[in-house]
Amino acid sequence: MSSSPTDREELTQLKHKRELARDSLAMLDQARAACHGFTLDPFDDEYRRAVQRYDRADRRLKETQNKLTVNPAARAFVPRLIQAIRAR
Repeated sequence: MSSSPTDREELTQLKHKRELARDSLAMLDQARAACHGFTLDPFDDEYRRAVQRYDRADRRLKETQNKLTVNPAARAFVPRLIQAIRAR
């Protein structure tokens, strides 16, 4: 995988954000379990937001990892392939 220091830094930051979101969600899961499933609307709203933050962080991390693992030669080939198809 060929990546610049900026790409690696972004990947590290995204991993950290994902870990924070996962930890927050785990704490909310523990609180919900301690209440035997009984919660109030504000808790449910916060739980829903925590799930959304985790999903968003996970999706961005996967997108960035995919972007960084694509073969550079393949990345250069695709635009040329599209041009050749359009030229026909």
